[in-house]
Amino acid sequence: MQLVYSSPEQTTITVTLDDGEHLGNLNGSVTAFVPTDPANTDYAAILEQNLTPEPYVPPPAVKE
Repeated sequence: MQLVYSSPEQTTITVTLDDGEHLGNLNGSVTAFVPTDPANTDYAAILEQNLTPEPYVPPPAVKE
């Protein structure tokens, strides 16, 4: 299971699950974008399990 903030504002988490893993309503193998809204079942599962997403990392700059 991998959790990474999808933006610097930390409003969405990219959740990547492997086969056999599950989180909230999500079952692996899947990549999903979960809003950081306490009313969202999948985000509530992240909070309940005390999971900490990795920080947002911006994509590398495009060389011209």
